[in-house]
Amino acid sequence: MDARLRSRWGAEGADFDQEGLCFELREALNDGLPVGWALDENRFVGPDPMPEDALDLVRDAIDGIDFWGIAQSYDNGD
Repeated sequence: MDARLRSRWGAEGADFDQEGLCFELREALNDGLPVGWALDENRFVGPDPMPEDALDLVRDAIDGIDFWGIAQSYDNGD
């Protein structure tokens, strides 16, 4: 998370509530996944057997998140 924030805001990336941001991003991702899917720790779990378009379903959920919009609400800087 730190590297991603610093890529846009440099050293000011350390001024973010990264724990809170990670929690909200995980919630947003889980909300965007199809029914029966979840982000469990650091892996996606879904129906068994996995559908052929499983990778596309996960990518669509990730692409649907406004990372920078959410991140700005966790900026602890001045």
